[in-house]
Amino acid sequence: MPYWCVEFGGPNNWEIKNGNFVKDVLTPQYVQALNFVRKLYTEGLINQDFAVIQRPDWEGNFTSGKAGAITNTSNTALTYLQRLQQTNPKWQEGVVGVLQGPKGYRIASGPGYNGILLFPKSSVKTVQQLKQILSFFEKLCDKPMANLLAYGIQGKHYTIKNGVVIRNPNADYDDEVGFPYRWPLCVVDPTHFATPAKLTPIEQQTNQVVALNNKYAVQDPTLTLVSPTYQTKGAQLNQIITDADTQYIMGKITIGQWRQKIAQWEAQGGDQIAKEYEQAWKAQHKK
Repeated sequence: MPYWCVEFGGPNNWEIKNGNFVKDVLTPQYVQALNFVRKLYTEGLINQDFAVIQRPDWEGNFTSGKAGAITNTSNTALTYLQRLQQTNPKWQEGVVGVLQGPKGYRIASGPGYNGILLFPKSSVKTVQQLKQILSFFEKLCDKPMANLLAYGIQGKHYTIKNGVVIRNPNADYDDEVGFPYRWPLCVVDPTHFATPAKLTPIEQQTNQVVALNNKYAVQDPTLTLVSPTYQTKGAQLNQIITDADTQYIMGKITIGQWRQKIAQWEAQGGDQIAKEYEQAWKAQHKK
């Protein structure tokens, strides 16, 4: 729901209004987005089991051709296309990003992932051990290692022709290299250090979509702030909102009952979180 709220002109999770932090569920744009998704559900345009379906199932629905659209991060586009064409070689795929809504082009930026690694003292007990580990990660930026992480094993996942990497569309790079090694290990995109690759049409389209998304991305102002209440009760409070949204979308409660559940969220810690974010923001911007 937070992503739809942004499309309708609302905030990405939180917004700062007159110095106060306002949660997205308290804005009219969130309700508009909620009603829109409820309409999609009522008309059978989204999974009727969306509340319980697991990732392998909703991905499988798309790559088998049962579903016509899927929402995910842009780096999955090539993988999905390869799986689609394993089912039917003639099938094609398109990538869509930012949409134009009541307030123009807007899209919610994500919190990001990777980019930082922490080494616990309980596991890394000496400076020498730490230096050995850091040396390994530094070597990941060498071209041979960058090629391995970015493209897989030469001769299996890719070949090099005239100095350009040509991927093997029949190789399972993601399951064998990408998900188990590239994404957990890389703090920097290995393609920056790797041999240049020939981009497929779907990769070119994905890059264009990402560039446009970045132009219109709406940031979450709380990403660099700390709320002690959210740290201790965030999961519990988020579940109140998720349950309320799900029940309303499925027609099990009215909008009035939904608002009552949001009031519970406020009373049980939501209001306190807003105050803590405000205090943290003021401390961060104190001159």
